[in-house]
Amino acid sequence: MVKLTIHPSFLPSLIDKSVGELDLLCFSRHGKPTDKQHADGQDRFCSSGDLVYYILATEKDQLIGETRVFKRTIIFNGQKMLLGGIGSVATHPDKRKQGIATGMVKKAMKLLKSESCEVAYLCADEHSLKAVEFYEQFGFRKLLQKHTYLGRAGKRYIDTDGMIAPVGSKKLFDKILKADTPFDIGTGNW
Repeated sequence: MVKLTIHPSFLPSLIDKSVGELDLLCFSRHGKPTDKQHADGQDRFCSSGDLVYYILATEKDQLIGETRVFKRTIIFNGQKMLLGGIGSVATHPDKRKQGIATGMVKKAMKLLKSESCEVAYLCADEHSLKAVEFYEQFGFRKLLQKHTYLGRAGKRYIDTDGMIAPVGSKKLFDKILKADTPFDIGTGNW
């Protein structure tokens, strides 16, 4: 039986090691990154300070899935808003198609609501219809415009793989979707 547990942003070293191994297994489909790719990823995904929770899926004390929940205050149209985020949705390849990722994302959305987030953001493989459709079942929609963010070193990145979902404000969600300028998510991507 699969068990979902919520952990604060700091994990004990043994669990943290298992999470790292699962991430390598799930996100290294193109092989080991070069030093330059690794440095670029470290600069882009520099938002560990925004991490609020880990959602871990285990079966018989083995880690088989993980998802991270983030939040930060950003400025949109000159006003502060609380942006929630979901990242690193990973399920062990042998355990896919069993509802594990679905359970983790549902739990993540509930946590974002409990944290008073107005809108949720994530980045997904925009070329994968399967990935886009998966997140659409939770209310996420592809941003029609690009999104932008700063890396740790201050470099501005512009991407096209963003999706957002309403959490506490459907009105704000609609405004972001209809905006004709890039959506600035702050410092670091999730």
